[in-house]
Amino acid sequence: MKALDHSQELRKITTQHIMSKEAYLIHDDTTIKDAISIMKEKKLLNLCVEENGVVTKTLTRHDLLRGYLGGI
Repeated sequence: MKALDHSQELRKITTQHIMSKEAYLIHDDTTIKDAISIMKEKKLLNLCVEENGVVTKTLTRHDLLRGYLGGI
């Protein structure tokens, strides 16, 4: 979106040019409320989830909305 916003030719842009330099990691025991707070504060669309020292999945805003609507 950043490249599109600046009218750059996407064929010449690499992920290195536009990806965030900071990774945000939560643990598998992080509460949903805390995850939402981190996402809001850092303006993130997803968070990496660590289980036993290994990143095993990502938690997205879509996941949170689906969980809310599904009543989990």
